Amino acid sequence: MMPGILLQRPRHLVIRFLQLAAKCAAAVIVTLFICFDGSAQTTGSVVGKVTDPSGAVVPGVAIKATNQSTSFSREAISDTSGEYLISLLPVGRYTITAQKQGFEPFTLSDVVVNVNENLRVDVPLSLGKQSISVNTSVVEVETRSATLGKVTRPKLWTCR
Repeated sequence: MMPGILLQRPRHLVIRFLQLAAKCAAAVIVTLFICFDGSAQTTGSVVGKVTDPSGAVVPGVAIKATNQSTSFSREAISDTSGEYLISLLPVGRYTITAQKQGFEPFTLSDVVVNVNENLRVDVPLSLGKQSISVNTSVVEVETRSATLGKVTRPKLWTCR
């Protein structure tokens, strides 16, 4: 009887060990899945092109995406072809603004960024209002007297 009992104990321990190892492996796999796959699915992007009223592209425009709930923001500058990309935006509702000297500021609210989405938001800029400053001076004219003044002609001198 003794030899049979000794054989059952190691088999039982091996089975328990394999069950524990399987649970640990499953925990590691779930953890890796969450770390690598989960983080890739929580952001989106906004892309677009900036143009003026004639349809020409506008480089060097500062574009900003601001989350309406958290005030988190990211910025980009349009490139030489007028294109911009704001990536890694957490999912949410955003306000997109664009500014450049000589143009009216552009604002678009309630832009919804979804998971893994490359949302296209083209920015049509309008020309800014220009103010022109004109300086004038007032010349006083005598209106109470009818007297005429005398006009003198300059003498011409000849040098010999």
